[in-house]
Amino acid sequence: MPISTSTEIGPVGSARPCAGGAEAELVAWVRLAEDDLPPDALRFVFLVDALAPSCSAVLSTLAPVPTVEITVRPAAGLAAASSPWLLLRATTRQADPSGWSSEWVDAWGRDGTHLGSAQQLRVVRGG
Repeated sequence: MPISTSTEIGPVGSARPCAGGAEAELVAWVRLAEDDLPPDALRFVFLVDALAPSCSAVLSTLAPVPTVEITVRPAAGLAAASSPWLLLRATTRQADPSGWSSEWVDAWGRDGTHLGSAQQLRVVRGG
C-alpha cells in the first residue's frame, strides 16, 4: 500500500493480518516515517488508522475491509506527548456473519499515557 511508505510499524506479539489467528486484535508501535515530532491532533488522526483492520488477524486470506465510518477522540494526554511513537491496540469488539464489524483502537505514548481512541465501522468483503 502506498501509505505504508509514510509509516513505520513495529508489531507487538505474534498476531499478524491474514494469519488465521484466534483473536481479532493487532498491537503495534507506529510513527510517521522521517518525522521525529510527537503527534499533534492531525498526526494522531492519521496514525490511529495506520494498522490493518484488527479483524484481518483472524482471516487466512487477503480481503478488502473498507472503513465505513470512523470516529477519533484525542485524549488530554496527547498535548503532552513527547515521542513520535504511538502504541496502538486495535480490537474487533463485534462482528456479524454478513461482514460488518466494529473496531476499537486505543493509543498510548512511550510513557504509558493514554493519547486517545478511535472507533471504526468496517465491512469485510470476501475472505
